Amino acid sequence: MPPSPALKTTLKWLLSAALGLVFFWLAFRGVDAEKLWAALKRADYTPLVPFFAFGVVIQVIKSVRWAILLRPLGPATAWRIFNVSNTGWMLAGLIPFRMGEFARPYLISERGGISMTAALATVVVERVFDGLAVTAFFFLSTQLVTGVVIPTGVIAFGFVALAIFSGALVAIVGTAIWHDKSIRFWTRALSLISPRLAAKLVGLLENFHAGLRALPRRRDLALFVFYTFAYWIINIASMHILCGAFDISISWEGSMFALAVVCLSIMIPGGPANAGTFEAGVKTALVEVFRTDAAVGAAYAIVLHAATVVVMVAFGVASMFSHHGNLAAAALRRREGPPVA
Repeated sequence: MPPSPALKTTLKWLLSAALGLVFFWLAFRGVDAEKLWAALKRADYTPLVPFFAFGVVIQVIKSVRWAILLRPLGPATAWRIFNVSNTGWMLAGLIPFRMGEFARPYLISERGGISMTAALATVVVERVFDGLAVTAFFFLSTQLVTGVVIPTGVIAFGFVALAIFSGALVAIVGTAIWHDKSIRFWTRALSLISPRLAAKLVGLLENFHAGLRALPRRRDLALFVFYTFAYWIINIASMHILCGAFDISISWEGSMFALAVVCLSIMIPGGPANAGTFEAGVKTALVEVFRTDAAVGAAYAIVLHAATVVVMVAFGVASMFSHHGNLAAAALRRREGPPVA
């Protein structure tokens, strides 16, 4: 007898929590608790004001950027996209193993006009561009930072991420331009592994093809790329400003490197809200590369992560209970998962 959906969900949360604890241990092992507490008490929390202000701008940019991809697919008001975007990003960040990524496509398709599959395609395109932007910042920063030794494993992980996101971009563009050839290629390639798996994945790819209209026209694509880089540059600025709360002396290119490492770290499955992997990424960048005091680096990781989650949850909860969106009811209506397009 197969396990029930409730049992599967429980097991996912338990596994996620266990992974989070493992990465927490890796991030905080060897950190003196008294020194950590002293660093938290000694910190100047004034930089949180511009940090939260940047957080507001980031939420708006994410919504505007997604609207560019949704524009060719059907009608949706800016306010609804903003509410759905905030709710979806919150659920994607909090639910283990990125299962919350289905929230935005599901919610934006609730009132019709935009199909679930097409909306899901926009999320995939968005994530691929984000991944490429992060890896670009990572390799750029490794050339700009001086006087430090970057572990070989970190560089290798950057190349893995580059291969994954570059391959995904090639697959998306190839499917959009050479649909029939792409389907035949994936059918043959996947059939070597499992004919049953090939049938399922190729069927999904066929449905996904309709959503590739989300690839915007040249002018809109340029605007989308502009907002993508603006989004990540503001994230870098947020991390850099918050370093001042703990008197962490780091250059702008160092902050760029730290952000990239954190983003690469949270690609690894971890606890809810990326608990554990986020802190491990901060430790790798600040403590292992830039030789920041371990207790200070841990304190910075805690405050940075907490502040990031606060912004995400504040906007998400407000949008879920928005009168215009009525997203709380939509998000809770179907616990068994998103509908099939």
